[in-house]
Amino acid sequence: MKNRCLVLVLLYCGIASFSQETVKDEIGNNVWYDTFGFKKLYSNNYRGWKVSYVGFTDSDDDFIIPVEISFGQNKAKPDILARKGYTTADIYNISPGFNGFLKIYPGVYLELGLNIPIGIEALVNLEDQKSYRFLVGLSANQGIKIIPWKNYGMVMGISMFQTLQTSKVYSTNIGFAIELGISFGKSG
Repeated sequence: MKNRCLVLVLLYCGIASFSQETVKDEIGNNVWYDTFGFKKLYSNNYRGWKVSYVGFTDSDDDFIIPVEISFGQNKAKPDILARKGYTTADIYNISPGFNGFLKIYPGVYLELGLNIPIGIEALVNLEDQKSYRFLVGLSANQGIKIIPWKNYGMVMGISMFQTLQTSKVYSTNIGFAIELGISFGKSG
């Protein structure tokens, strides 16, 4: 099964690199791209997910700074909860900040980001008492993103992240994310 997935990813990378459009349309306007993605997050302290919208104008020469809106949820692992005296710890957050792209090859981007996760931490302790806390942090991420340029297509990515935050359960975190999504191109 792993070999089939690897073959599909490599095949997709090859097809994506040969199916690229230029970053200008027929009359020379920059092309704006919209992507919608779902990330699955894996870390030493939790499992989680994030949904996001990213919009940007492509560039061959410059660092690309897209517009990004995201929302996510993280659930702490049971062993982490037991050590800290909780039965449940859920985090719901948005992550404003900077998340830029540097084109490596047509359709293949290096993704670098620095974000400030802001949200709510919902806790349940061993006595079944619920509490809610404001949460803020600082998060960095580095990864590779593949975005095809036809009128629409699939988006794939993998990244690593590091987080410092004001959580009662865990204040530091390291992990990785796998992303799948779709993209739409239009003239701007």
